[in-house]
Amino acid sequence: MVVGDTLRNLVSRAGMHFADTSQLANLFPTQLCLARGPALQGGIYLARQWACRMAETRRLLLKIDVCNAYNSVERQACVEGFRDLCPDLHSWAAWTLAQPTPVLWGPETLLAAQGVAQGEPMSAALFCAGIQGAIDAVTQTAGLSLQFFADDGLLCADLATLNVALPRLEHELSLRGLRLNLGKCELYAPTEVQLHPEIPTVTNPEMMDYLGVPLLPGKSRLFQTTEMKSGALTSRIRDLALQWPA
Repeated sequence: MVVGDTLRNLVSRAGMHFADTSQLANLFPTQLCLARGPALQGGIYLARQWACRMAETRRLLLKIDVCNAYNSVERQACVEGFRDLCPDLHSWAAWTLAQPTPVLWGPETLLAAQGVAQGEPMSAALFCAGIQGAIDAVTQTAGLSLQFFADDGLLCADLATLNVALPRLEHELSLRGLRLNLGKCELYAPTEVQLHPEIPTVTNPEMMDYLGVPLLPGKSRLFQTTEMKSGALTSRIRDLALQWPA
């Protein structure tokens, strides 16, 4: 099993290096996952501009979270996406995803017939190709701006437009084996409004972040949480050091 995975990963890495993957790079700016350097930074800066201008433009931000995305995406959607976006590797993708993948769980062997394995050289590209059709369909919504980093998305529009885009996104993702984790999605707004009963609305600027980056000036919850965890860890190390025999 380990040898088989290693050989497949070597071929996949070589394929991603030597094949023509320029069309995958062209998924930017709606998909940031395959972007590098300035392109990725540009996506973050754009998200910050959306956030800073919410009150002025009356547009809100909807942060999207997809449930167990890499393990759930329909493989056929990924293969079809590669046919259009990376034809050089379409046959290889079709062959590697054609059969269920054996997964060891203790003494048992499970067969995974959906999803792509995180950490494999082609997995991110396969996933992005698999959901591009859904992104294309939702992008047709008038007045909507969006970007995705793998399974983390950000939609920018007024409330009426988001009311149209959200169910459309849910439907398109469901066609590809995916569903939204509505409880982890968040609506960022300057004032209290409701988009969906299960989606919390965040009006505190310090609580607005995307991909771990604060969207507005102030200390984000990510840094607050990190500070609390690091403080507790420091205290624990100090206590252990004091107990250490001289």
